[in-house]
Amino acid sequence: ANADGSCVYIDRDDSGSGDVIFRNCKFINCGNTSKDGGAIYIQDIDNVSQKVIFENCIAVGCEADEGGFLYCNDSDAVINGSGSTVILDCLAIYGGGGGYTEAVNTFDGFIFADNKSADDGGGMYNNNGTDGVSTISNCRFYRNVAGDSINKYAGGGLYVRDDNGYVKNCKFFE
Repeated sequence: ANADGSCVYIDRDDSGSGDVIFRNCKFINCGNTSKDGGAIYIQDIDNVSQKVIFENCIAVGCEADEGGFLYCNDSDAVINGSGSTVILDCLAIYGGGGGYTEAVNTFDGFIFADNKSADDGGGMYNNNGTDGVSTISNCRFYRNVAGDSINKYAGGGLYVRDDNGYVKNCKFFE
């Protein structure tokens, strides 16, 4: 699809309530490298009690400009991978091979493996800005790459930009 979040676009603004739950979903080869959020784009969840929950899901081969699988913009959402959601072999041109968050949010319980960004954040790119506080917790990062054989960039597994980012109980391999 030629749009942000080629599979799912979530825009709750102030009108939505409740959680969005993905259960046993597969996102295969989703995306477009000229748009953000290869499979999913989340915007304007303004209530920290609202969650986007992934249970036993897998994303494989998704690609985007930013956020190969998922892009979260201007959102207070809690995004939870339940420890069973795998983001595998996804690609981003400008950051966040597996995921890109630009918001005040919590990102918890994802497995990032073999993702790549041609820029910073091979597994995940977190840009919480100067006003935000982001927590990335209980995630595992395996063999993610930032850059290529000529241009080396930062954060093969995870790139955290700006102030107030917390990383807790995460594991990084290779």
